[in-house]
Amino acid sequence: IWVSITGRRVLAPDGTTLYYESFFQDITERKRVHEELEEISKVASLAQRASHFGMFRSDIKRRRTYWSPEVFEMHGLDAASTEPSRQVWLQKIVHPEDRDQTARAVEEAMNGPDGAFYCEFRTAVGERWMLGVGQLYRDAEGQPDHFVGIDIEITRHKMAEQALRESEERYRGLFESAGDAM
Repeated sequence: IWVSITGRRVLAPDGTTLYYESFFQDITERKRVHEELEEISKVASLAQRASHFGMFRSDIKRRRTYWSPEVFEMHGLDAASTEPSRQVWLQKIVHPEDRDQTARAVEEAMNGPDGAFYCEFRTAVGERWMLGVGQLYRDAEGQPDHFVGIDIEITRHKMAEQALRESEERYRGLFESAGDAM
């Protein structure tokens, strides 16, 4: 079993030690839960890397934002010198041409009735495509409390969509010009 021990020395008025008292607490269950959470965290991190997505959490009241290591890695940002925030995300991650629509999507989530965030955007560097999906949570008074979500890389999906559109346009053109011959 795991035990937490807290102790102190009890002194007489003249400063001499009278006795020591200790408190023992069984923390086995707490340690087991902590180990399970560490294991879940490792699995979540592996899933993020394998699936090309990163997680974020913004504590609105405390004005703190957390990005998973995968967010920094996906966008080539140094975690030691980059302070996560919505402004940094918009300025360093979102492509300049997509910033207005992305900022609007965030504001709609913050002010909307369901707090849902869903937005596709290009990255500022390398022009990869991302899908941002998130959810705003409110406190007991209905005020924004925190915002959580993920950024998923969807570049391959967008490239496949573009290839399909181009293919459809080519074949549509062929069929339209061949209509008289048919």
